[in-house]
Amino acid sequence: VEKWRQYGGLMRIRSPKVEVAFWYPNRMVDLRRGDVWRLLREMREVCDYDIVDDVMIRDGALDRYRILVGVSGGPYEADVLKRVEGWIRADRVLFLPEGHAVVSVDGDAKAADGWKGMKGVQVLPAGAKLDAYWPALRERLTALSILVTGTRGVYGTVFRDGSALLLNMTDAPKAVTVKGKAVEVPPAAIVEVP
Repeated sequence: VEKWRQYGGLMRIRSPKVEVAFWYPNRMVDLRRGDVWRLLREMREVCDYDIVDDVMIRDGALDRYRILVGVSGGPYEADVLKRVEGWIRADRVLFLPEGHAVVSVDGDAKAADGWKGMKGVQVLPAGAKLDAYWPALRERLTALSILVTGTRGVYGTVFRDGSALLLNMTDAPKAVTVKGKAVEVPPAAIVEVP
């Protein structure tokens, strides 16, 4: 009840500004390759994002985002790879982990060869369990003006009016930098940044 009183005023309809999409690897999940749920949690530690899968990509959902984060080489449906390739432009960025060659479901390892050298495709160091990918991704997203808390257990959301909410899920206070300003987020608390 106390938390409701404390944070009830924050519960109002707002328009989030989500510029990052996580490319959900449908076929990888179908084939039970990798722990996608772990990857989704780890991505949440990086920034706020939406999930797009094959069906959504076919329906044109990528047009709402300027950043697409891939975590796997697939396999992916060939028509989805073509749509992703058509989405890539100078003002849009596709991040992929190093060492994860993009392949189609029929085993075509050259399905994304056309992406090599494209300005909007960035391959980041990955490591065995993508442990190097997340820090590199944080750095690149920060450079692209995406709110990255960079603090485990602290999540942020930006709204179209420029405000942001920070949620600290830990038992300790955390310092987060938002737009060049240090913001202290108490334990188990939400802070609004105007």
